[in-house]
Amino acid sequence: MKKLIFTAVFLFLSVCMIAQQNKPIQTDQVIVRFRNGVILDDLSKSRLQTGAKEVDKITSSNDVQNIRKLYTGKMSGYQTFVLKFNAGTDISKIVDELTKTEAVLYAEPDFIGQGSGERGVSPNDTYYNRQWGQKNDGTFSASFAIAGADIEME
Repeated sequence: MKKLIFTAVFLFLSVCMIAQQNKPIQTDQVIVRFRNGVILDDLSKSRLQTGAKEVDKITSSNDVQNIRKLYTGKMSGYQTFVLKFNAGTDISKIVDELTKTEAVLYAEPDFIGQGSGERGVSPNDTYYNRQWGQKNDGTFSASFAIAGADIEME
């Protein structure tokens, strides 16, 4: 009976440890995308404003540190921003407030995640060397290649 209990506890703790390893880490930033058709005022006046009055009111009352617009492509038309707050700020509360505004399509916490696999191990894919986005050493002959412009697979 003791062996059975020990085995069950060991398996439970192992599963808990594995689940915690891949848990993303929440940062002090929020990603906000405005609805299509929302007209933003001139952004040149401050790095602490989006140009949407309703959103700027929320960010200023929560002591936003920086606001930067994300480049989503020339033709996308998306208006997406990253809002950085002080460490310790209640990000969930800010996300709830932003989501309730008419101008915001979505607001979500920015997380730091991690991929799976082990560092230093190359896949056994025959064409791995042709996938320059995985590990670009600058020698990819089919196009202009810049060493290091990759996802750091290895």
